[in-house]
Amino acid sequence: MSHIIANPSAETDMTNYFVCKLYREDHNNMDVRDNGMDPYEIWESLHYNAFDELVVPMILNRLISNNIDRGFITYNPESRRVLITTEGRRWGDAECRNMAGI
Repeated sequence: MSHIIANPSAETDMTNYFVCKLYREDHNNMDVRDNGMDPYEIWESLHYNAFDELVVPMILNRLISNNIDRGFITYNPESRRVLITTEGRRWGDAECRNMAGI
């Protein structure tokens, strides 16, 4: 659990929504499939407006780290983009189809 996201359930949900948004974009956009996606674009699309802009980079680092640990994404430091892995696609096939609003 992160000290920035104090509620473990909220952190889990945010981690899942983050990878599901990437999963959906990966399916619908060939550029995302080939080159990944900017984590800030994912963040903006999830509409977590209650967080102060100063903590957003720390939250994104946590969500990225959580999903890397699960084997669902990789991060390219040169392009600063995240890419979904085969394991992430497999998980997304099972879990993301039922998530509304992503």
